[in-house]
Amino acid sequence: MDWGDYEYRVRSEIALQHAVDALRHPVRRFVVGMLQVGGTNAGDLHGSIQASFGISIPRASHHLNVLAKANIVSVSPDGPWRFYDVRPGSAAALAEWLDDTGLSANATGR
Repeated sequence: MDWGDYEYRVRSEIALQHAVDALRHPVRRFVVGMLQVGGTNAGDLHGSIQASFGISIPRASHHLNVLAKANIVSVSPDGPWRFYDVRPGSAAALAEWLDDTGLSANATGR
């Protein structure tokens, strides 16, 4: 294995772990599902999360921050508001791993 391939595998493994960690909680998967139809502001997300899961605004903010740190969502400040949107391709390492292992619906088989 050459060094470039090794570095790619290490980066891919780290990206895979960040995606899995970020998406393992149902609140965070719910947020990603909500953002599939388009981005929205933090206030609307907090309200939807509270209504669906009965958690506090600080706890909802924690989940949004986890997604942002994992680069699953982008955060854009707009005056006093924060606007969240899904970052396309941000879970590519996860999708690639699912395909490689045959767990994906898109897997071609072995």
